[in-house]
Amino acid sequence: YLIDYSNGNLIWKNDHDVSFMSQIQIDNDKFYVLDANNTFICFSLQNGEKLWQFKSEKKLINSQKQTSVVINEENVIFNNSKGEIISLDKFNGNLNWITPTIEYGESFQSFLVKTSELVLSEDSIYFSNNKDSFFSLDVNLGFVNWRQNVSSYLRPIVIDNIILTISPKGYLYILEKNS
Repeated sequence: YLIDYSNGNLIWKNDHDVSFMSQIQIDNDKFYVLDANNTFICFSLQNGEKLWQFKSEKKLINSQKQTSVVINEENVIFNNSKGEIISLDKFNGNLNWITPTIEYGESFQSFLVKTSELVLSEDSIYFSNNKDSFFSLDVNLGFVNWRQNVSSYLRPIVIDNIILTISPKGYLYILEKNS
């Protein structure tokens, strides 16, 4: 649904067969979302029409945690329920790169993985999961800049050259952003 916030009137309604499991990110006249079948979709904000879609591998059981979406000038980057970070061209949906963040054997239990929100800062993406992994990825190529053994599924906070996060046991971690 798109509703006029000033008067509550319905602007348009569009039915989708599968529930959405990601944040909705709006960029100019489009919005982006991942559905429960691991299909990432770009919709028109004007009329709700599907502009393009990208299908990643469907999982039998999905994580109950909402997945994250970030946007820069040219790309839309998201995590799916399989534990992958995927970058697509935001204008046509073409694949830029895919980076797995959990081991192949663990991907069968990906419904147990809780991943933090993705944070885009300069040319890196920062995020963590409850499987003792905190990552910095290169936003342009998807390469792992570094990985630390830090378990967290809370959104990391980037301040200047440091990253702050808190573990499920309540420990505060302070990481240097570049290394």
